Amino acid sequence: MYGYDYDRGIDISGNSGDVIGVGISGDGNIIGKNITIGGSININKNILDNTDPQFKNSIEEFEKIINEKLKGIPVPEDSKKSLQENVEKLAKEVKDVKPDQVLQDEDKVDSIKSYMINIADKIVELSPDIAESIASITPLAPFSKVIGKGTGFIADRIKKKLHGQ
Repeated sequence: MYGYDYDRGIDISGNSGDVIGVGISGDGNIIGKNITIGGSININKNILDNTDPQFKNSIEEFEKIINEKLKGIPVPEDSKKSLQENVEKLAKEVKDVKPDQVLQDEDKVDSIKSYMINIADKIVELSPDIAESIASITPLAPFSKVIGKGTGFIADRIKKKLHGQ
């Protein structure tokens, strides 16, 4: 019989699985076993619907790669949220832009560059290993083209950040 016995505590014998407790004190408590803490980012799909399909696909691929790499890695919630917000702001910034055009509006170029730099920095914060992967495949390459920096802009930023520059 299961239940609470004031002399012995809670009897959980015969049960299996993981138990997670918050604010548990005393001895003999099970706090956790085989717990995987991982993170994921979830880009607002409504924001992506307003972007060119090439940008949308680029961001979805980026999101997929990041989420695959984050599996099982403890990630601070504020770092994930900041990365996600910067990607969403980048998507909003290019809603009226075509991937094959080079922008002449310097303010818009600076804004896009700023979001891309923030994204690169946040990726490095999350995990240098993830950053290396992203730098090698550059899923956000279409964004580099519109600011006239070529496809390697974000990869170069990640590499510089990884090497302390």
